Amino acid sequence: VGMGGSFPDFPLMLLIAKELNLLGSFRFVAEFALAVAWLADGVIDPLPLLSAEFASGQLAQALTFAGDKRQAAKVQLVF
Repeated sequence: VGMGGSFPDFPLMLLIAKELNLLGSFRFVAEFALAVAWLADGVIDPLPLLSAEFASGQLAQALTFAGDKRQAAKVQLVF
């Protein structure tokens, strides 16, 4: 129930031989364009979703902060 069409024909052995990981996603295809438009138009303010913002030169600090799930959900690097 609720699944898409047929499964795609994909050469999985290439992933296994090259020891690659494949991450798929399912759902929210139609909603994605609307969400991006809302962000662009200022309908949605994404800032409350951010736990912190670090300058690109503070990568080590940003990773340390992001690794502590008690204080961080989303951490942004500013370039």
